[in-house]
Amino acid sequence: MARVGWALAAFLAATLVACGGSDGTQRDGVHDGPGDSGGGPPPPAPPIGGAEGEGCGGEVTLRLRGVAAGDLAAFALTLGSVEASAGAPLPLAQPLPPGAIDLVRDHAYRLGVVTPPAGASAVQVTVPVVAASAAGLDGIDVCTPPITFAFDPSRVDPSRCHAVVELDLARSLQAGAPGGAALLPHFTVRY
Repeated sequence: MARVGWALAAFLAATLVACGGSDGTQRDGVHDGPGDSGGGPPPPAPPIGGAEGEGCGGEVTLRLRGVAAGDLAAFALTLGSVEASAGAPLPLAQPLPPGAIDLVRDHAYRLGVVTPPAGASAVQVTVPVVAASAAGLDGIDVCTPPITFAFDPSRVDPSRCHAVVELDLARSLQAGAPGGAALLPHFTVRY
Protein backbone atom coordinates (compact mmCIF):
# COMPACT_ATOMS: atom_id res chain seq x y z
CA MET A 1 0.00 0.00 0.00
CA ALA A 2 2.87 2.39 0.79
CA ARG A 3 4.29 1.82 -2.72
CA VAL A 4 0.97 2.83 -4.28
CA GLY A 5 0.94 6.03 -2.18
CA TRP A 6 4.51 6.92 -3.23
CA ALA A 7 3.78 6.07 -6.87
CA LEU A 8 0.65 8.24 -6.85
CA ALA A 9 2.53 11.14 -5.23
CA ALA A 10 5.35 10.86 -7.80
CA PHE A 11 2.82 10.77 -10.66
CA LEU A 12 1.01 13.87 -9.36
CA ALA A 13 4.29 15.76 -8.86
CA ALA A 14 5.47 14.86 -12.37
CA THR A 15 2.11 15.93 -13.81
CA LEU A 16 2.27 19.33 -12.08
CA VAL A 17 5.83 19.94 -13.32
CA ALA A 18 5.02 18.83 -16.88
CA CYS A 19 1.87 20.96 -17.04
CA GLY A 20 3.52 24.06 -15.60
CA GLY A 21 1.84 24.03 -12.23
CA SER A 22 -1.64 25.10 -11.32
CA ASP A 23 -1.35 28.72 -10.30
CA GLY A 24 -4.18 29.85 -12.60
CA THR A 25 -2.11 32.28 -14.67
CA GLN A 26 -2.28 33.01 -18.34
CA ARG A 27 1.03 32.75 -20.18
CA ASP A 28 1.26 34.31 -23.62
CA GLY A 29 -2.41 33.64 -24.27
CA VAL A 30 -2.41 30.04 -23.02
CA HIS A 31 -4.32 29.31 -19.84
CA ASP A 32 -2.37 27.31 -17.28
CA GLY A 33 -4.73 26.53 -14.48
CA PRO A 34 -6.48 23.82 -12.57
CA GLY A 35 -7.93 21.14 -14.80
CA ASP A 36 -6.27 22.40 -17.99
CA SER A 37 -4.65 19.55 -19.88
CA GLY A 38 -3.87 21.71 -22.90
CA GLY A 39 -6.47 19.86 -24.95
CA GLY A 40 -9.23 22.43 -24.96
CA PRO A 41 -10.57 25.58 -23.39
CA PRO A 42 -10.04 26.11 -19.67
CA PRO A 43 -12.84 25.18 -17.31
CA PRO A 44 -15.07 28.08 -16.29
CA ALA A 45 -13.87 29.94 -13.23
CA PRO A 46 -16.14 30.73 -10.32
CA PRO A 47 -17.89 34.11 -10.60
CA ILE A 48 -15.83 37.14 -9.63
CA GLY A 49 -16.07 37.39 -5.89
CA GLY A 50 -16.72 33.70 -5.33
CA ALA A 51 -19.76 32.32 -3.57
CA GLU A 52 -22.04 34.46 -1.43
CA GLY A 53 -20.25 37.76 -2.09
CA GLU A 54 -16.84 36.60 -0.88
CA GLY A 55 -13.65 37.85 -2.51
CA CYS A 56 -13.83 40.53 -5.22
CA GLY A 57 -17.41 41.72 -4.92
CA GLY A 58 -17.49 42.04 -8.73
CA GLU A 59 -14.48 44.40 -8.85
CA VAL A 60 -11.28 43.73 -10.79
CA THR A 61 -8.09 45.66 -10.10
CA LEU A 62 -6.07 46.41 -13.24
CA ARG A 63 -2.32 46.38 -12.66
CA LEU A 64 0.84 47.07 -14.69
CA ARG A 65 4.14 45.42 -13.85
CA GLY A 66 7.52 45.42 -15.59
CA VAL A 67 9.30 42.09 -16.11
CA ALA A 68 12.53 40.94 -17.79
CA ALA A 69 14.35 44.23 -17.28
CA GLY A 70 17.70 42.74 -18.27
CA ASP A 71 20.44 45.33 -17.72
CA LEU A 72 18.04 48.25 -17.27
CA ALA A 73 18.58 50.08 -13.98
CA ALA A 74 15.45 52.21 -14.43
CA PHE A 75 12.53 52.27 -16.88
CA ALA A 76 9.93 54.96 -16.26
CA LEU A 77 6.57 55.41 -17.97
CA THR A 78 4.14 58.29 -17.71
CA LEU A 79 0.64 57.12 -18.56
CA GLY A 80 -2.44 58.95 -19.79
CA SER A 81 -5.99 58.25 -18.64
CA VAL A 82 -6.74 54.52 -18.60
CA GLU A 83 -10.05 53.59 -20.23
CA ALA A 84 -12.14 50.43 -19.87
CA SER A 85 -15.26 49.30 -21.69
CA ALA A 86 -17.54 46.29 -22.07
CA GLY A 87 -19.94 47.36 -24.80
CA ALA A 88 -20.10 50.77 -23.12
CA PRO A 89 -17.49 52.77 -21.18
CA LEU A 90 -16.90 51.56 -17.63
CA PRO A 91 -16.02 53.92 -14.80
CA LEU A 92 -12.50 53.47 -13.46
CA ALA A 93 -12.25 53.81 -9.68
CA GLN A 94 -9.01 54.52 -7.82
CA PRO A 95 -7.01 55.53 -10.94
CA LEU A 96 -3.23 55.68 -10.91
CA PRO A 97 -2.08 59.12 -9.75
CA PRO A 98 -0.33 61.22 -12.43
CA GLY A 99 3.44 61.00 -12.74
CA ALA A 100 6.09 58.58 -13.85
CA ILE A 101 6.22 55.01 -12.55
CA ASP A 102 9.44 52.95 -12.49
CA LEU A 103 8.72 49.51 -13.91
CA VAL A 104 12.12 48.06 -12.97
CA ARG A 105 10.97 47.95 -9.35
CA ASP A 106 9.43 44.64 -8.33
CA HIS A 107 5.99 46.20 -7.97
CA ALA A 108 2.66 45.96 -9.79
CA TYR A 109 1.14 49.44 -10.11
CA ARG A 110 -2.63 49.73 -9.74
CA LEU A 111 -4.04 51.34 -12.91
CA GLY A 112 -7.55 51.40 -11.48
CA VAL A 113 -10.50 49.26 -10.46
CA VAL A 114 -13.36 48.27 -12.81
CA THR A 115 -16.66 46.52 -12.18
CA PRO A 116 -17.53 44.48 -15.28
CA PRO A 117 -21.24 44.14 -15.99
CA ALA A 118 -22.81 40.75 -15.23
CA GLY A 119 -22.30 38.32 -18.09
CA ALA A 120 -19.53 40.35 -19.80
CA SER A 121 -17.17 38.01 -21.63
CA ALA A 122 -14.53 40.66 -22.36
CA VAL A 123 -13.45 44.00 -20.95
CA GLN A 124 -11.35 46.15 -23.29
CA VAL A 125 -8.67 48.27 -21.61
CA THR A 126 -6.59 51.06 -23.17
CA VAL A 127 -3.47 52.38 -21.44
CA PRO A 128 -1.97 55.39 -23.25
CA VAL A 129 1.78 55.94 -22.83
CA VAL A 130 2.62 59.66 -22.76
CA ALA A 131 6.37 59.47 -22.07
CA ALA A 132 9.09 56.92 -21.35
CA SER A 133 12.67 57.04 -20.19
CA ALA A 134 15.30 54.47 -19.31
CA ALA A 135 18.69 54.70 -17.67
CA GLY A 136 21.47 54.83 -20.26
CA LEU A 137 19.23 55.98 -23.15
CA ASP A 138 19.07 59.52 -24.51
CA GLY A 139 15.40 59.19 -25.31
CA ILE A 140 12.56 56.78 -26.04
CA ASP A 141 10.14 57.36 -28.91
CA VAL A 142 6.59 56.60 -27.69
CA CYS A 143 4.84 57.32 -31.01
CA THR A 144 3.11 53.93 -30.88
CA PRO A 145 -0.50 52.98 -30.23
CA PRO A 146 -1.47 52.67 -26.56
CA ILE A 147 -1.19 49.40 -24.69
CA THR A 148 -4.52 47.75 -25.44
CA PHE A 149 -5.73 44.43 -24.07
CA ALA A 150 -8.89 42.55 -23.23
CA PHE A 151 -9.56 40.29 -20.27
CA ASP A 152 -12.31 37.81 -19.55
CA PRO A 153 -13.89 38.58 -16.15
CA SER A 154 -14.84 34.92 -15.69
CA ARG A 155 -11.13 34.01 -15.60
CA VAL A 156 -10.25 36.41 -12.77
CA ASP A 157 -9.11 34.45 -9.73
CA PRO A 158 -11.50 35.38 -6.89
CA SER A 159 -8.67 35.11 -4.37
CA ARG A 160 -6.60 37.72 -6.27
CA CYS A 161 -9.24 39.89 -7.97
CA HIS A 162 -6.87 41.34 -10.56
CA ALA A 163 -5.75 41.36 -14.18
CA VAL A 164 -2.03 42.16 -14.46
CA VAL A 165 -0.35 43.41 -17.62
CA GLU A 166 3.27 42.24 -17.46
CA LEU A 167 5.30 44.44 -19.80
CA ASP A 168 8.46 42.71 -21.06
CA LEU A 169 10.83 45.65 -20.71
CA ALA A 170 13.81 44.27 -22.65
CA ARG A 171 11.68 43.17 -25.64
CA SER A 172 9.64 46.39 -25.61
CA LEU A 173 12.67 48.60 -26.29
CA GLN A 174 13.75 48.51 -29.92
CA ALA A 175 16.83 50.23 -31.37
CA GLY A 176 15.97 53.75 -32.49
CA ALA A 177 17.93 56.93 -33.08
CA PRO A 178 21.59 56.81 -32.00
CA GLY A 179 21.61 56.59 -28.21
CA GLY A 180 17.82 56.18 -28.10
CA ALA A 181 15.12 53.57 -28.55
CA ALA A 182 11.51 53.12 -29.59
CA LEU A 183 8.84 51.65 -27.33
CA LEU A 184 6.99 48.73 -28.94
CA PRO A 185 5.10 47.11 -26.05
CA HIS A 186 5.36 43.32 -25.64
CA PHE A 187 3.18 42.11 -22.79
CA THR A 188 1.19 39.24 -21.31
CA VAL A 189 -2.02 39.45 -19.28
CA ARG A 190 -2.10 37.29 -16.15
CA TYR A 191 -4.95 36.66 -13.77
